[in-house]
This record gives sequence, structure tokens and C-alpha cells, in this order.
Amino acid sequence: MNQADPENIPRHVAVIMDGNGRWAKERGQERVYGHVNGVESMRKVIRAAMKWGVKYLTAYAFSTENWGRPREEVDALMELLCRTIADETDELDANGVRVGDKLSSASDTVVVSDVLTAGMSGEQVRQVQSRLAALGYLSASFISGAYDEATAQAVRQFQQANGLNADGAAGSATQSRLYASNAVTAQVARASADNSERQSAEYRVNGAYQASLAGGGIAVGDRNALYCADASQGGILVKKPYNGAAASVMAYDVPRFLHLTNGKLYYVASEGGEDCVIRLNTQSGSREVLARVGVALKFALCDGVMYTLDANAALKERTLSGEESELMTGVSDFTLDATGKALLCVTQDGVVSFGIQTGQSEMVYTGAADQAAMCGQALLVRAGGSIVRVMNGQMATIRRDGATCLFVYGQKVIELTGRGVMTCDVNGENATTIANGSYEAASIANGVLYLGGADGYTQSVSL
Repeated sequence: MNQADPENIPRHVAVIMDGNGRWAKERGQERVYGHVNGVESMRKVIRAAMKWGVKYLTAYAFSTENWGRPREEVDALMELLCRTIADETDELDANGVRVGDKLSSASDTVVVSDVLTAGMSGEQVRQVQSRLAALGYLSASFISGAYDEATAQAVRQFQQANGLNADGAAGSATQSRLYASNAVTAQVARASADNSERQSAEYRVNGAYQASLAGGGIAVGDRNALYCADASQGGILVKKPYNGAAASVMAYDVPRFLHLTNGKLYYVASEGGEDCVIRLNTQSGSREVLARVGVALKFALCDGVMYTLDANAALKERTLSGEESELMTGVSDFTLDATGKALLCVTQDGVVSFGIQTGQSEMVYTGAADQAAMCGQALLVRAGGSIVRVMNGQMATIRRDGATCLFVYGQKVIELTGRGVMTCDVNGENATTIANGSYEAASIANGVLYLGGADGYTQSVSL
């Protein structure tokens, strides 16, 4: 259809978004994957309606029957709906498209009714809780349909962030604002509150990060955003723009050992009781399981080859096409050297360098070891809280700080201790404290060190 008769263009078109979950299942994906891809289909419908001059377009995206779906899917749908509206509104406004900002029932009446207060229960309370969870004010685990103290506190936080009277009761004004497409999210509210700290290059990010010993931590970034696990949402994979904009959900997986390569995220997540290596396209949102690896204690990616350490202390390599081979056994930890040509493997006897291209092994350090890393031509070994340097056949202890984790960034040696985070030269000199406090994990992304605490919040320090 290249031409249209203006007399036959319908004034109002309604679309029922159905079948997304079944479409995903047919492709071996979770139902949420279908809903994410359904957004693109809806985008095409909107563009077609604009092109042919349709005056009104109604999209039925969620019905009352959908509340009977699994809670995880409902929460994902609510978050996806809110995120999509927020992401698309500017473009639609620029094209003269007005978007309704309220959730409506089949009778076109707004789902905003009496004042909801502590002690009440019912479907309307559940709707409010789901919306609060989608905006980041309430954990999905508290969506119960009962207006408890956690819900009241979440409402107060929402009210404060959106310029309303923070009384903890969800009246008509609060509910109307709650369902508005431009409602201030918890992430934006936190970004605003932390602005002064952000400007000092040391600020708290709501996330939980694991140790990155092979360049595969749980915080990775490109020029525009950080990809990480969000502790406030159960550790799911999110994108956090550096400009302070609201975070968006990339996948409802809880990732470990993230890698970012050519616009694709590679990570380990549990699926069906088994660890899987997953590849996610950051642009399209398409998700695919590359390998099932049982229990993955460590994961790294280099030149299209995946390296995993399993619960049996076996180091294995897997190509993206699925070919698998065992490289070594008796390995407690490993990391890639700076060249990407060797794996530094910690064993009970010391540190072994395994040539990726040659397949040859060489003992490069004998003695107790917990971690190993390369800094230029120097091998650094963490053992018993000390850091040992091996260079030109000479071995020397350069630090005795009670190190619990060792990193290398460029020519900087970074160590986590019980008192804080230290940096020094490869010879141990020019030691500087860059962060005080105790941290359980760390990861380097885009020139920033992210330090994870037990509370799930992370301080970032520019390197």
C-alpha cells in the first residue's frame, strides 16, 4: 500500500499487544524477551499511524487478567511499560504525538480511586505497589496487595521526590502523579541528592559489584553508560548513564563477571539451576545463551574465547560456536595477562603461566598464592595479605598491607585492604590511599574504580 485514500483512513485504531510471551517461548527465550521485542513492533505501528494520518491510536498493553501472571513477569511488564514511555516521549513530542499519561480500564476510566492508607489491601494496592517497584521505590518482593509499612515508606519517598505532601497515603494526587509518564524515578531522585558527591568524582551508586580479576567484573562501561547489577532491584542487569539519567533494565538476569565487547554484553547468570554464559545486544536487547557451564567460579573473555573455572577446579575454554576443551586442573584462580596471550593460573604449588596460543605451561612463581596479575614486565602475586613482585628473575615483597584483593590498572597497582584502598608503583613506592573503609569487591570500568560494600552501595573513584 503506497497510497491511501484519506476518506478511508480510520480515525481511531486500537491494537491488542498479544502473543509476545508465546513468540519468545517458541525461540527458547523467557517471556520477558518477547515483551521487550514487542516494543519494537509497537514502534512500527506508531510510525505507520503517523504516516497514514491516524488521529487516535490505542494500545492495550496490560489487561486485568494479566495480574494473574507470575509476579516476576508482572513486575517486568510494569517496568518495561514505564521505561518505554519515558524513553520514547521526547521523540513522540517532537513529531507532534501526544501520549496519554494515565493507566485506563476498559471503560476508559482512570484507575485512581479512594485514598489508600496503611492497613488496606486489595488489587488497587497491588497496582500501586507494582508501579512503585517499577519506579525503583519498592522492592518487587513487597508486592503483596497489602498496604504495609514498607509500602507507606515507599510512598513517602515517592512523594518527596515528586514535590507532594509526604504523608505516606496514596490519595488521588499521589496516584495521578504515580502513573504519569514523567514521574520522577528513585534513580533520578538519588542522582539529584548525590550531585555534590558526584562532582567530586566519589559518589555512591546503587549497585553490588564482584571482584574483577580478569577484566570481567560486574561493572563495565562504554563512553556513555555503566552496565552493572542493581542491588535495589535484586541484582538485575541495568544501564546507568553517566549523565545522571534514570537507570534502565537491560535484562532480568542477576549477572556475574560482565564483559562488554563491540556493543555486546557477555556475562554469567543462573538459569534453571545452572550457570550459563549469556550474550546480550545492548542496542536490540536480544539475549542468547551461549553455553551451560554448571557452576562458574570465574569467567573471562578474550578474542572470542570464553574461559571458565568450575567447582572441580578445572579451567576450561569454550569458543562462541560451542567447542569446549579442558586446559588445566587444580586451579583456584586465574586471570588474563596484559597481552591476552597467557592465563595466570593459581595452583597449590604456585602460579602457572598457560600460553593460550601455544598450550604450554610454565611455573612462574613457586609458593603460596591467592591471586596473580601482570603489571608491565612484572608478575605480582598476592599471598597472605602481602604482595610479591617477580621481575628479571628477582623476587621481592613490595607491600604488607593485609591486602584482600589485587588489581592492576595501567602501571598502577591497586590493593583492597581492611582499612581502605591503596595505589602504588610497581616497586611498591608512592603509596596513596584513594578510599577509606572496608570493601568486599571492586571492578574497573571506563577508567573508574567501583568499590562495593556490604550494604550494596558502591563508591566510585576516578583513576
